[in-house]
Amino acid sequence: MKLALSLSLMATTASASTLTAWQPKPHSSLGSTSERFGVQSVCEGQYMGADCTEKVCAYGLSATSSPFLSEAGEGDNRWAPGSNQYVTDHFNGGTRTLKDGGVHSYTECSSQGICDRLTGTCQCFDGFSGKGCRRTECPNDCSGHGMCNRNVDANEDYEVSDAPDHFYATQYWDGVKTMRCECDRGFEGADCSMRICPHGDDVLTTCAADSNYDIQVITFSDPSGDLNTQLAADAAPLYYTLSFEDHFGGQYKTRPISLNDVENQNALDAQAALEGLPNSAIPSVQVTSVNDLSGLSQVTLSISFTDPATTGKQNSLAANIVYDADVCTEGGQTPYITNDAAYDTVTVSVHHQALTDAESSYEENVPCGNRGICDASVGTCECFEGHTGEACEIQSVFV
Repeated sequence: MKLALSLSLMATTASASTLTAWQPKPHSSLGSTSERFGVQSVCEGQYMGADCTEKVCAYGLSATSSPFLSEAGEGDNRWAPGSNQYVTDHFNGGTRTLKDGGVHSYTECSSQGICDRLTGTCQCFDGFSGKGCRRTECPNDCSGHGMCNRNVDANEDYEVSDAPDHFYATQYWDGVKTMRCECDRGFEGADCSMRICPHGDDVLTTCAADSNYDIQVITFSDPSGDLNTQLAADAAPLYYTLSFEDHFGGQYKTRPISLNDVENQNALDAQAALEGLPNSAIPSVQVTSVNDLSGLSQVTLSISFTDPATTGKQNSLAANIVYDADVCTEGGQTPYITNDAAYDTVTVSVHHQALTDAESSYEENVPCGNRGICDASVGTCECFEGHTGEACEIQSVFV
């Protein structure tokens, strides 16, 4: 009788302890231990189940927010990245809310697939792939005209300064999960299947007020007032590069350009380097230069985009000084591989020259010059009657 009573009390105590002490735990924190409703079993390796024959599939950040969230911190958000489980003060409903932790828990197959218990692999739903179905798929595999990259790779603004503590609790939570196409030059669209047509000015809207072309000013300055010494004939040559992105999405960098104390030579060198970019990115350009070495200690280059293929306000040029301060032991100069906006006391900056007044505007830079229809399948313009040219920029009939 005493033995039966003792067993009954032990069972009651164990049941009460189980109900009060049990908390949900993710597989990742248990290793080969599986705990379900207070009953614990140990399986060798990544196995689970009553007889340890079912394989555990890979976990990933769930692509959907959990329906089991709790302001008291006892729901799925307890195990979400950046949640209160990983802070010293734990959950305090008075001072911390769900926004302080993630609302996307780690789940098997990232909640976007079904686990095959025989093989331990996820059978992902359409649109998801990768180990544990952790990533989305790019549409049409970018049609062979682009790269499938993560959001954080395509847009650096997708990074947040306080990651990873609060990264998953913001709109940026899918930065390493959602994939997107980064199209090759000349292609656009969600799946990079559309060709970009030539851009040009709308010839029917041109007047004195809105026929301005873009002028970008590159300024080399030396606050120490010693730029003339830097450019002296017996000094180490100073080189720079110019980077440009055209309206087809192509990115280019010029060969190293020598900066010297001869005004016209600076302009000619810069013009030749820009016009030498591949794919006729800048078919022609006008460059002027002004040296003020004795006064402001500056060299200024004004680059005017006057070609019909580069109408309107262009993407800002990026100017960098290329250098390498190391010298080979044999006495030769190492390759100039360092790019920077400053070298020694010399700095370089770029800005767009302001328009003359508030009434002025730039020429258009629009597909087919607004005077034709873009055939995105081949990337050519079907010009309206009375217009011709690659971008329908030429008026052939005058009324």
